[in-house]
Amino acid sequence: MKKNIMLTLLTVLMAGYGCKEEYIGQYPVDGTPPAPVSNVRVQNLEGKAVITYSLPEEDDLLCIKAVYISPNGSRKEMSSSAYSNSIELKGFGKRAKTKVELYAVDKSYNESAPVAVEIEPLDSPIYDVIKTLTLYEAFGGLKLYWENPLGEDIVLEALLKEDDEYKPVEIIYSSERIADKAIRGLESKLTDFAFYFRDMFNNYTDTLYVQMTPFFEEEIDKSKFIAFRLSSKFAFHSYGGANMARMWDNIYNVDDNLCYINVAPEKIYFAFDMGVEAKLSRFRLWTRRNFMYQLHHIRTFEIWGTSDQSATTDPDNWDGWVKIMDCESFRPSGLTEGGNPTAEETQYLLAGEEFEVPIDAPKFRYMKFKINSTWSNSAAAFINEISIWGSTK
Repeated sequence: MKKNIMLTLLTVLMAGYGCKEEYIGQYPVDGTPPAPVSNVRVQNLEGKAVITYSLPEEDDLLCIKAVYISPNGSRKEMSSSAYSNSIELKGFGKRAKTKVELYAVDKSYNESAPVAVEIEPLDSPIYDVIKTLTLYEAFGGLKLYWENPLGEDIVLEALLKEDDEYKPVEIIYSSERIADKAIRGLESKLTDFAFYFRDMFNNYTDTLYVQMTPFFEEEIDKSKFIAFRLSSKFAFHSYGGANMARMWDNIYNVDDNLCYINVAPEKIYFAFDMGVEAKLSRFRLWTRRNFMYQLHHIRTFEIWGTSDQSATTDPDNWDGWVKIMDCESFRPSGLTEGGNPTAEETQYLLAGEEFEVPIDAPKFRYMKFKINSTWSNSAAAFINEISIWGSTK
């Protein structure tokens, strides 16, 4: 009977043990709280504060914890390891005084007496950024420019008014210190727009309201593009399809469908017929999907144009051609060479890298590329796809 009772008791204990989550970490070993931090100092920065302090001399110190009420009324806790003498509190919007209590916590989870300190972070960077926002009417949309000298992660949200209601039209994420962006695909009519910035902590600026009229723009029909004969100095690489027309077949963000010109003895150039004479506003280039900012991804190049058909019969002829613009591929991260693209750079290139044609450029029908350098300073070049916009009116 005693044996059965013991078996039953063991079964109950085992069942109870199985219902508990396994504890990870050190079990408390004492009930003595640590000494508090000392020599507390505060550095108030844009949207954040850095608190430095002297650590207590404790053998079992776990961390330093900061507790405060955020401007929106929610209770916040941040902690820093026992190996650091500072803690950074982020996410503040407009300047306001905030009381912070610092606790030393030991490995038995005992907390010291609190040390109170007052912080007053400066305004979040977004409030200075919106002061620099400049808007321009552009072909098919708007151009936007702003300065973000601290390189903070920020978001611009753009809305337009339809049926007496503002509706989102574009969301732009950026950490660029100087941003030059565009909103495209808009009708050429007087439109009410609204813009505001927010940061990663959901602080918002006031909303800027403007009325603007985008210029008329249309995409040039790629089905009319015709490749001109390539100079005998150059040869297409078979991997890309050995065909310039791969550059306008609407297959992009791939690795193997390219206008790919092989290693050449001099600067590469080639030309094609757009099929119509147009006043160009911009064009986009897509590069090889798996070699962004690497290998033969073109970096600096020139665009030339003409409407004189006789100037196009000899691929090596430059008489009758007019230089339209110099172009340089851009890296939002600011890196000048090497390294894999960041997430922001990948999205930037997947959307097609855009180049604005000068407003005073002449109309032309025939376009010529001259490649001056690639991101690896190679002697070859590839372009996955091109799209061109402007007006034939």
